[in-house]
Amino acid sequence: MVTRTAATQDDLRRHNRARLLRHLHEGGAVSRSDLVAYSGLNRSTVGVLVSELADVGLVTEVAGSAGQVGRPALMVQPAAESAVVIAFDLRVERTVVALVGLGGRVLARKEQRHKRTSYTPQAAMRNITILTEQMLALSPPTSWWVGLGIGVPGIVDHADGRVLLAPNLGWADVPFGDMVREAIGTQYGFTPTVAVSNDADLGAVAEHVRGVGAHNRNVIYVSGEVGIGGGIIMDGRPMSGAGGYGGEVGHMVVNPQGVLCRCGAQGCWETERSRSPM
Repeated sequence: MVTRTAATQDDLRRHNRARLLRHLHEGGAVSRSDLVAYSGLNRSTVGVLVSELADVGLVTEVAGSAGQVGRPALMVQPAAESAVVIAFDLRVERTVVALVGLGGRVLARKEQRHKRTSYTPQAAMRNITILTEQMLALSPPTSWWVGLGIGVPGIVDHADGRVLLAPNLGWADVPFGDMVREAIGTQYGFTPTVAVSNDADLGAVAEHVRGVGAHNRNVIYVSGEVGIGGGIIMDGRPMSGAGGYGGEVGHMVVNPQGVLCRCGAQGCWETERSRSPM
């Protein structure tokens, strides 16, 4: 007979709280009955977990819509201003930043243009620290800053955020994730969770969670502004490939006699078809 220790019980409760909170974050307000059906936990356990999340301000309960027989059920919803992340989209000719609350609500957004030729990793890092400060100034005073995410138009090592190659930016082998963590830690005395990834891979995840692919297990996402990028969701999971380069369709050779690409290959799809001037 296995005796469940207090530590194991705490871990299990923490895991179940996280499951419920993620479900609310991605899907929005639902009733406790819906949470019971989703989690497979009994009603009393779900009630305790919801109360614990409410006690720390991460969720609230509001009356459901009228028009049904009997008393409207209470709906559990994520408290948008309780926790925030700062999301960056580093594009070739502009930077987009957003302050995003729990549940995916965009609380603030800003866009800043820059010259491609002067957008070095150091310049991008300075831009990120300045825009982070501006977003935090707009953050609700009671919110927790829990993360910083950055999408980069290039090949990124997901493990540590190293940008292996971003040809349209002129970056190669840049330890960008470490640069961000060091700069943020120096400025604020702590470092929230930092994630750096390929912008198209993140676009695929976004469409799968909240966009046109939200009800599909398989999604193909293609972006085409300056350069061409792609991301793939297969059976509900990002397909990153063995080396993390899955979905890198922009540098697929489509014309062996074509234009020389910044990546060094000849006739890549993005050099043949994107609006990027070579």
